[in-house]
Amino acid sequence: MMKNKYYAIILMLLFTAIWSVFWYMSVPSDTNVFKNRIPLDIGSWHGEDLPISKDTLEILETKNAIFRRYTSGGVSVTLWVVYAGENRKAIHPMEVCYKASGWDIGTRAPHLIEISHNGKYKKLPCVKLMAMSKKDKGLVLYFYKTGNRFTDSYYRQQLNVILEQAMLRQSESALFGITAEGKLADDPKAVLIIEDFIKELFQYISRGKKI
Repeated sequence: MMKNKYYAIILMLLFTAIWSVFWYMSVPSDTNVFKNRIPLDIGSWHGEDLPISKDTLEILETKNAIFRRYTSGGVSVTLWVVYAGENRKAIHPMEVCYKASGWDIGTRAPHLIEISHNGKYKKLPCVKLMAMSKKDKGLVLYFYKTGNRFTDSYYRQQLNVILEQAMLRQSESALFGITAEGKLADDPKAVLIIEDFIKELFQYISRGKKI
């Protein structure tokens, strides 16, 4: 009897998740929510918007993206933000984007950043990778956010979207990628420079239940 109740609960949860994914009203993925939320001036960093090519937009499968160069103390990093709303197809791992653009992927490893937020410390999980083309290279840290959940896993991000929808929450999803390019990519301090930027950025992407 207890086993039948257990199976019934499992089936109910599965039905709810499937129903929510296909029927729950989602936020349009072409609604840009970041232009005003992420400022051009972040701490000591000053940013400028960069053009996004038509080919890149086709790879991203969404027009709702930010591509900026931020500079502080003579060093620069680039910021990618790809907003997917509740459209899980609009977010890819950054390796996919680089490979589609003709880049090779070198090393890839998990990376944790200690973030101080609201008087508490938390570990922000990221993916660290080195991407290389014939003319350039980039050291990248990237992560995903859905609602209040941060992850470095594409599959967990997909699951988080399903969980948020199953609970009837309109929680947007996004990919955040920060890159040090050129000679800076080989600098031993490059990771620390990117981490410094992410720590400044975090306050603007962690407000409330939505990004």
